[in-house]
Amino acid sequence: MATVTSSYIRTAIELLRDAERHGTRQFILSSLADWRNHLQYTPRGHFRRALLLIHGGSAVPRSVRQLSIGVGISERQLQRIFRRRTGVTPKTYLRFSRFERAFLHLHHPFRPPLSSLADQYGYTDAAHLIREFRAFAGTTPRHLRLAAAN
Repeated sequence: MATVTSSYIRTAIELLRDAERHGTRQFILSSLADWRNHLQYTPRGHFRRALLLIHGGSAVPRSVRQLSIGVGISERQLQRIFRRRTGVTPKTYLRFSRFERAFLHLHHPFRPPLSSLADQYGYTDAAHLIREFRAFAGTTPRHLRLAAAN
């Protein structure tokens, strides 16, 4: 069974913000992907159900309310579970998950415009996407693309 400290996701976000090299950011995100792959061994329950809703399909919940309804528990119960298992609230986890998907798509060879990425991953607009990248990666998508090219 995968063990998760109560600050696993929070620590990853802090490391991601402080990372100066693109390769370091990719390593941090791949470590998180490995963690999620081990979640199949997590006992069945509300946390596992929530993660399956977030990472398992195309209709990703966009709000804590939608997620709590999908899991079948109150928003407050969901907050307690996520804080205990990941170190962050479900809202932060949802935001980070969306950022992660956009980050991985950012380096697509086609290099889609930021407005297309924003639309595809549920951001209001490109400015919203940029703010989330600054919040989680400590830099803008443009700088990440430039760093990846070097």
